[in-house]
Amino acid sequence: MKNNEINDKILSFLSKLTSIIAVFGNKFNDDSFSDFDYTFIIEHNSDMPHIVTVLQKEMAFLGFEEDDPTFFYQKKIRISIYSKRSMVYIIRNLFRSKDNLLSLQGVVRSKVIEACPLYDPDNILQEFQKSLIEYPDDIRDSVFHQGITSLSRILYEWNNVGYRNDFNFLYYISEIIENICIALYSLNRRFFTIPFKQLHSDLTTLKPDISNQLYSIVRGSFSGNDLVVKADSLKSIMDMLKESYHSD
Repeated sequence: MKNNEINDKILSFLSKLTSIIAVFGNKFNDDSFSDFDYTFIIEHNSDMPHIVTVLQKEMAFLGFEEDDPTFFYQKKIRISIYSKRSMVYIIRNLFRSKDNLLSLQGVVRSKVIEACPLYDPDNILQEFQKSLIEYPDDIRDSVFHQGITSLSRILYEWNNVGYRNDFNFLYYISEIIENICIALYSLNRRFFTIPFKQLHSDLTTLKPDISNQLYSIVRGSFSGNDLVVKADSLKSIMDMLKESYHSD
């Protein structure tokens, strides 16, 4: 079954789920590499049991297994369910603190910013997206400095303690990439998701352009003199980020 056929199948039984007030989807293509990420917005959390029951029945043709009451996953298809109130709560609290932004930005990017309306008679998605236009300076500064501070600690330990071997370095590489993203995306007032699925394409639009230095860190050998080169690349990335921050 092609992607567009699956999409039509899912939308076709919305009439059986009248408690669903909107459905958002990702911008997928009709090919084998494109995955589906559906977000169902419901009026009340109390509607959840009925929706889950109908989904289990209607989506049986895909072999869905329920992981939890608000999330279905099978192959490359994901269905998340939020009440309107819970999504409003996420959006309103996103910029309340640095920790809120870091913990909620993935949900906001995937479920709201990059979503498109599949069924949205009341223009709820547009309402949500308008609430995210302004990225406050104070939150940007706080998030950026956290990323840079963490990278400074990592680089100090790297230069003074080092990594014993490839496996030891690989254990820490995710922390390095995450903190680079924290600094880089906040500098650009944008959000990132883990596990960095969009990073390779985002690098073409994010400033400063650190793509060469970043690929130098993640590619090639992870031991010996290559680690010295990678440490230099991290130092270069930090210098570029700080220079861009201060010149903004």
